[in-house]
Amino acid sequence: MKHRLGKMAEALKPGEEIKPPVTDDELPDLVESLYGLKITECKELVSYDDKNYHIQVSETYSNNYISELPESGFVLKILNSMSSANIDLIEAQNAVIQRIRDNQKTFKHILFPKLVKTRCGKEYILQELGEPGKKYAVRLFEYIPGNILHGVSSIPLTLFEEIGSTVGRIDVVLKGFWHKGYQETKTVWMLDHIESLESFLYAVKNEGDRTLVSEVIDTFQQTVMKHYDQFSKGVIHGDFNESNVIVGRHSNCDAGDLHVMGVLDFGDTCYSTYLFELAITITYAILQADDLIAGKHVLKGYTKVNPLSQLELQFLKTCICARLCQSLVMGAYTLLQNPENTYVARTSYRGWRYLKLLWPMDSDALLHLWTAADPSTIAEE
Repeated sequence: MKHRLGKMAEALKPGEEIKPPVTDDELPDLVESLYGLKITECKELVSYDDKNYHIQVSETYSNNYISELPESGFVLKILNSMSSANIDLIEAQNAVIQRIRDNQKTFKHILFPKLVKTRCGKEYILQELGEPGKKYAVRLFEYIPGNILHGVSSIPLTLFEEIGSTVGRIDVVLKGFWHKGYQETKTVWMLDHIESLESFLYAVKNEGDRTLVSEVIDTFQQTVMKHYDQFSKGVIHGDFNESNVIVGRHSNCDAGDLHVMGVLDFGDTCYSTYLFELAITITYAILQADDLIAGKHVLKGYTKVNPLSQLELQFLKTCICARLCQSLVMGAYTLLQNPENTYVARTSYRGWRYLKLLWPMDSDALLHLWTAADPSTIAEE
C-alpha cells in the first residue's frame, strides 16, 4: 500500500525550547506515582531534545503490570514538548516496537525495547512539568544491558555488515505496516524535509562550511527529491547510529567476535524511503569506524535482505552528505543553545572532514568502490 504524506505537523523552529524541564529531584516522586517503583540509582543518558534516565529500583514495588523486575533496571524516557504534542506519533512508535517484538524470531538474539505500563495500565502518560498546562509524554522501558557501539574501540569492519543486515531486517519486518501517526509528521531530522535545515544554518560559524551545506541541500532537492516518487518506501527506524546499537559477544563465540545484541530508540521512526535509511546507517558507520570502507559493509549487509535499485543507489552519496549536513548543523545549533551538551559535538571534526572528502567524489566511483566485488547489492529492475 502506498501512503503519501498529508498535512505536516510543525517542525522545530530556531530558538524554541522543547527539552523537558524535569529535575533530578523530581524523578523519584514521578516514577513512584506513575509506576509504583522506588528509585535507588539514577543516571541521565545523553539526548538531543528529550530526557532519558537509566534507573535502578528497590525490590518493593506496587504495579500489577510488572511481573518481575529486570536486573538491568529501566529506562525512563520523557519526550520533548513537540513530540509530546503528537499523540498519534507516540502510539505509532509503540506499535512499531510491538510489531518488531512480535517478529523476534527474525532477529534471533537481538533485543528490542520492552514497554512497561503505568500503574493504571497505560503505555504512556502525559505529565505536567514546569509551567502550568505544559505536558510531556512519559514512557518506561526495560533497560537493555550491553555496550553501546560508540564506546567500543577496535571494531571489526565485518560488524558493520551485521549492522546493515539488522536495519534491513527491521525495514522488511515493517513492510506493509502503517499508522496514522506517520501521516502528519515532519521533523528537521527527516531527509524528506531537509529544506528546514536552512533555518538553523546561522549556528555554523564558518562561511565556507555554510556555503557547502547550502550546496548539498540544493543538490539534494534538485536531484534526489526529483525522483522521490520512484523510490521504494516504508516505515523505517530513521536513526540507526552508534548510540542506538548495543554490541557484545555470544557465549558460544570466539573471544574476538562482536555482534549486534540490541537496538534502541525508535523515536525517529517515520514513513520514508529505504534509500534514506541506508544512507543514515552508512553515515554513522563511517563516522564511528573513521573509515570510508565501513560503508561497503553496511551496504552489503542491508541489500542482502532489502535490495535497492540502481536508480536509488546512484543517489546514495548525496544522501549520505545530506545526513552529515543534518548532523553537523543541528549539532552546532544544539551546542549554541546548550554549550554543556558535549554529546552533540563529539563527531563534529570527523563529520566535517568526511563531508569535505565525500562531496567532491564522483557518485559512481564511490558506488563502484563499495559494490565492485558484490553486484548483488543492486535489485533487479
